[in-house]
Amino acid sequence: MGRGVKIAVAVIIGLVVVAVGYFAIGRPIQVLPRIQTTIPFEMSDQNGDLYRYPDRARPMNLYVVVATWDDEAVARAEQMLERVYAELREQENIDELLEIAWISPDPANDDIESLRAASARIPILQATGAPLLTAAPTVVRLAVGAGMGIYVSPPAEGQTRVAYEPGLVLVDNVGYVRGRYSLNEADERRLVRDLPLLVAEVTAEGSEKALYEAAHLFLCYPR
Repeated sequence: MGRGVKIAVAVIIGLVVVAVGYFAIGRPIQVLPRIQTTIPFEMSDQNGDLYRYPDRARPMNLYVVVATWDDEAVARAEQMLERVYAELREQENIDELLEIAWISPDPANDDIESLRAASARIPILQATGAPLLTAAPTVVRLAVGAGMGIYVSPPAEGQTRVAYEPGLVLVDNVGYVRGRYSLNEADERRLVRDLPLLVAEVTAEGSEKALYEAAHLFLCYPR
């Protein structure tokens, strides 16, 4: 190998090392982790119409997992959705980018009539056109538990309502869960921080997409 070739190889290796360090330390592009993959599901909305995932999926999908009888959780979820909508309404084509859907984890107590009544009394659902979804208990537990990481337990002995942790789940255009959020203020701030990051990623084009894949490779996650 000639001296010139050795120098060229050394330069290339040096550039690769610099690039790796730049991404690993400088994190010029930040991405949300790909936590797990969702699974397809089929539910009914408050009008009795069929809702299929991923048929209804958009580049960004925000699922609210809250029972309509859970008044405190409903109020907090409503506040978080209003904040999300306020933060993103200036984003071009946001209605084409973001799908919002509300899933009841307790179909035994949230029938179609309950969902229809909840939809009528929650203004943000009217504003966004977000559906309220239900299905057989096993379907719901599989979709939100195995698919989204929000686990639902059957009613305890002597109880009539399921046990669960209410929350929101952010899913990307490929079907990866990119964030799970409880209903506290810290997670609300984290959700507001995360949404623009995912908007930037799902709208990236051309060579910019490769940069986002590199950011995933080097775990360039927000702190």
